[in-house]
Amino acid sequence: MEKNFSTKDNILEAAIEEFLEKGFKEASIRDIAAKVGITSTALYRHFRDKEDIFIVIVQPVVDKLYKTIESVTEFYFSKAEQGETYKLGEGEKEDIDIFVDLIYEDFDIWKLLLCKSEGTKYSDFMEQIVNLEQKTTSLYSDLLRKKGIKVNYIDDEELHLLLSAYYQAISEIVYHDFDREKTRHYIETLKKFFYPGWQNILGF
Repeated sequence: MEKNFSTKDNILEAAIEEFLEKGFKEASIRDIAAKVGITSTALYRHFRDKEDIFIVIVQPVVDKLYKTIESVTEFYFSKAEQGETYKLGEGEKEDIDIFVDLIYEDFDIWKLLLCKSEGTKYSDFMEQIVNLEQKTTSLYSDLLRKKGIKVNYIDDEELHLLLSAYYQAISEIVYHDFDREKTRHYIETLKKFFYPGWQNILGF
């Protein structure tokens, strides 16, 4: 059964194509409208401006990511409250696997977020993720210490640097349009490289 797309849906579809092709800064409201077969004036009946369109496209994916991060964080902290640590590499599905699954569920939108968002509030999106991960890691480490578990102290700047390198490496699958098969091998390589380092640095 064919879907009945509204004008707004058609605008969003055309906008994704336009943003992927030109990036946010160079994308044109006029060209988006032309792709839909309407005037710019008609488009403005549905969206305030170009950034409004971009936000409507990417925000659901951003929300999905933050909800997933919240769920994973709750899992780690619940184990910490019981005086237990979660060792990287022991789970059936690691955080990095969950993150990659999210990327492939909405690959084009991640392409917009990481490669085409200059000029929007998402232009430093990966830096925002790193900052959140840094804060969470610090709080998690503090909780483990309170529970009597030895955790190495690491300078905030060094932690930020290491997390930036980690997430930058994961982001390469988007920057270079890796297919799932190539990504599967690549992620296993990242685990072998980063996991022993994290365990050595943090001490657990």
